[in-house]
Amino acid sequence: MNENQSIRLADTRTMGFAEYGAAEGAPVFALHGTPGSRFMFQLSDRHARELGLRLIAPERPGCGLSSLQPGRSLTDWARDIAQLADHLGIAAFALVGVSGGGPYTAACAAHLGERVTHAALVSPVGPIAHDAVASRLSRFQRLIFIDTARSSWRNSMMFRAMRWNIVNAPTIALQAVIARGAPSDRAILRQPHVAANLVESLVEGVRGGVDGCVQDLRLFSEPWDFDVRQITAHCRLWQGQADTIVPPFAAEILAGLIPGCDFTSLPAGGHYWVFDHFTDVLGWIAAPGARQAA
Repeated sequence: MNENQSIRLADTRTMGFAEYGAAEGAPVFALHGTPGSRFMFQLSDRHARELGLRLIAPERPGCGLSSLQPGRSLTDWARDIAQLADHLGIAAFALVGVSGGGPYTAACAAHLGERVTHAALVSPVGPIAHDAVASRLSRFQRLIFIDTARSSWRNSMMFRAMRWNIVNAPTIALQAVIARGAPSDRAILRQPHVAANLVESLVEGVRGGVDGCVQDLRLFSEPWDFDVRQITAHCRLWQGQADTIVPPFAAEILAGLIPGCDFTSLPAGGHYWVFDHFTDVLGWIAAPGARQAA
């Protein structure tokens, strides 16, 4: 693994990224959640090596090593990924997006066309502003994903409080995450290696501030600036029905909007299901049939 890499983008911003798995393997761009960083995919290193995959985990603007990009859009991220792929000499690649990385994975798949062969979405934030989603949000989900997301000061204050806890009291912050999770999440997050990785990823993600997270939540709440119906890559979405972090029904609606997307419902699965199932997700990309399609 090589965890502390960066490139200078065309507009002079820095983009940080890590690499895991097989150095000469089939390329997969792995997109972290919110808050999050390139370290999120440390736990997938062994699985990726065994499957012959090269995982490249870039950080979004304002997270970890990456410079902030004022006024960015979801589609702007697709352009950044194209630059990183060009820099690494990669013509075509697969994508994995977890939680807050989901909308950005969809944006890349829609914008980059045939360069994206496969798109794996895991517990993604769905299209919050879509009528079918917005009308079903609970009071709490509306508070977070609409009221707070669209209010600059509420959004910033929420993430500033979160950052203080993550940086100054990581054990307490972790216990809060565990307490809020589904029963299946609690069992996963209490594993020492998972807990350590989650804390490290969160701390790194907000070390430079919270503006990147604030931008993420705002963009999630707004109509997406691309059409998911333009996605031509092979797509599969995994969503736990016990997820307490993102609305499960929004993920199912997203799967229904993407042409040919396979939807895997996990009846007891929570938001952090993937930490115990990287092999399932990466195995779908690495399967012989998937490789032939690529």
